[in-house]
Amino acid sequence: MNIRVAGDEDREVIQSLISRQRAYHARLRPDLFKISWAGEDEASEWMGQEGKCALLAENEGKAIGFLLLEALETKPLPFLVKKRFVYINEIYVDEEWRHQGVGRMLMETASLWALEREIPLLRLSVLPDNTEAVAFYTSLGFSPFMMSMETRVRKE
Repeated sequence: MNIRVAGDEDREVIQSLISRQRAYHARLRPDLFKISWAGEDEASEWMGQEGKCALLAENEGKAIGFLLLEALETKPLPFLVKKRFVYINEIYVDEEWRHQGVGRMLMETASLWALEREIPLLRLSVLPDNTEAVAFYTSLGFSPFMMSMETRVRKE
């Protein structure tokens, strides 16, 4: 198994993995996610950039997972402490490869990417009902630091 930074030549492979990840999330939460969308090429924005990248997990030359990350800072608001962090935008491992260390290797590589840039924090968002992912992130030392909430507006 191998984890590497994806290059422009991997754009189609990364886009295919993004599509699989979107379909997985659509099965989990069809009220939030579409299975497909027209004309998207998300992978290109992650290739050859200074502050962001795509990591590709492969086994014997076959793509089995990916992770998209970017270096960010807290918003420049006078009441916030300025912090740099690496945001994990997307992570996905093909279902047949889960529980075999692929996700852990992707996250370890993301940690190394952050350390090379002297960035002390990793952050991500996860749906609370994606219990498998929550358990995985918790096993890596992640803990909640903020929570989003919503409600439907009703006419009285």
